[in-house]
Amino acid sequence: MGKEKKKQDIKFNTKKEDKNWKEKVAEDKKKEFKMPPLEVNFMMFITSLSMQAMMSLGIYPNPITKKEEKNLDGAKYTIDIIAMIQEKTKGNLTSEESRLIDNILYDLRMKYVEAGKLPE
Repeated sequence: MGKEKKKQDIKFNTKKEDKNWKEKVAEDKKKEFKMPPLEVNFMMFITSLSMQAMMSLGIYPNPITKKEEKNLDGAKYTIDIIAMIQEKTKGNLTSEESRLIDNILYDLRMKYVEAGKLPE
């Protein structure tokens, strides 16, 4: 006994085209991207000084020139600023802040000594 197979029509759902999408994209492009404000705190401040020192050591590229530029005098100056801040804030830091500044100073001083040995 043969079963008849019914031929089923395949129907595709039609989607409505948003005719205004180009206008929406153009509007989005006109909107100025605004970076959310960064939280200002001691750890971010010390970390930003650390990054500045690392750029002066030639570890990170200068964001403007995109080149690694070594400036040992600038690096020493920034390291000394961090050390001065450590001294002036002694007893007023949380244990986490104190560890951060200790670790950053140790790391930067070792990198400074190493950078002084390498040819420029």
